[in-house]
Amino acid sequence: MVQVENYANVIESVLNAYKEQRYINAPSVEQQLIINPDKTQFLLVAVGWHNDIYTHYVVFHLQIRDNKVWLHENRTDVDIAQELVDNGIPKSSIILGFVEALLRVDSGYAHA
Repeated sequence: MVQVENYANVIESVLNAYKEQRYINAPSVEQQLIINPDKTQFLLVAVGWHNDIYTHYVVFHLQIRDNKVWLHENRTDVDIAQELVDNGIPKSSIILGFVEALLRVDSGYAHA
């Protein structure tokens, strides 16, 4: 349980840093960090209006399940998995959920 709490704290800290960033070309679009009460689901979403266009999409979606960190969505060019590793979560505990199961074996991360 302590391991899961540590993973949750790392994820929240990393995503909070991204939450504070603003889009230069769309300053009225804000990023919101959504965390469920038991700290097992983490979503960073971009929400707002820019030039009469409404924006709402998931930037990052991470989940803690079975003592592993699942990375379900990454709509950036940031290697968020490596940032998690740099902050103390071992590669063996990170699963790239958006990568086909057969290809995860070669990813360097856990393959569930």
